[in-house]
Amino acid sequence: MFQPNYVNPSIYEYHRLIDEEVWLILVEEYCKAYGLHDDARWIRHMKKIVSIRRRCMKAALRQKGKTASAPTLAVIN
Repeated sequence: MFQPNYVNPSIYEYHRLIDEEVWLILVEEYCKAYGLHDDARWIRHMKKIVSIRRRCMKAALRQKGKTASAPTLAVIN
């Protein structure tokens, strides 16, 4: 499973998490359609983990944007 870099987040990593979450949703629907309920339950669990990582990545990107746009305070002697 994809491990994002929260210290130096990028849009690419965020989109990769979205893609992984979408893929898991499709696999879950497939498992449900074919009666693989144990597999569907495991996929739902994995989707929750990816969803949490995606939310954390979004927060890290927002924080990176805030720190990049914040004015720096210079110490004048």
